[in-house]
Amino acid sequence: MLPDLATGYQWIDNHLALKVTLRHGVTFTDGTAFNATAVEYNIDRDLTPSYACHCAANFSAVSSVSTSGNYTVILHLSRLFSPLPSAFINAIPGYIYSPTALQSEGEQQFSEKPVGAGPFEVQSDVANSTLTLVKNPGYWEKGHRTFPGWCSNPRARTPPRCCQCNPVRVRRLRSSADHEHHPGEIDPRLAGHRAAVTDVGVRSAEPECCSVQQHSR
Repeated sequence: MLPDLATGYQWIDNHLALKVTLRHGVTFTDGTAFNATAVEYNIDRDLTPSYACHCAANFSAVSSVSTSGNYTVILHLSRLFSPLPSAFINAIPGYIYSPTALQSEGEQQFSEKPVGAGPFEVQSDVANSTLTLVKNPGYWEKGHRTFPGWCSNPRARTPPRCCQCNPVRVRRLRSSADHEHHPGEIDPRLAGHRAAVTDVGVRSAEPECCSVQQHSR
């Protein structure tokens, strides 16, 4: 695991609590601060039984979530569960979005235009068609490698390709948070909300022309 929005973690209380430290100075694209309160809100919401997260079994040992200061989140466990850090990889609780935007916009509007802290933000979303992304000028990782554009024809059977288009257009994207990935892995950076590119064609096309690591959040 490599540092990203989470810069590290430590087991405490005889391995019955996981302390996660967060990166300082990050904001969501709506200006809301990325901090422990936002992360606590996201994890609590995602693990609420009514949301029926498919990841629930991997987080069943988590009894509660608390904060310590602005940049430390503590997950309290009801039993020992050493795989917990890796459970966040490509799982919904690992994708942190702006609680301010969700609470002000409501579930439906937010699902159409999610707000996160990744290198791209949603400009428009046409249901069952295309999602248009633009570069996030306030992305925390300065000098981050990116690509000029990504085009996809929703009706095409061939994989999408990188190209000189702007803004970025991709098909069947579920947005999420940010990190780099190895070729063939899901890349959940592209929008900054909950999940990742689900189109296999999109994922397999990228290594051909874009230089874009598993991470801890």
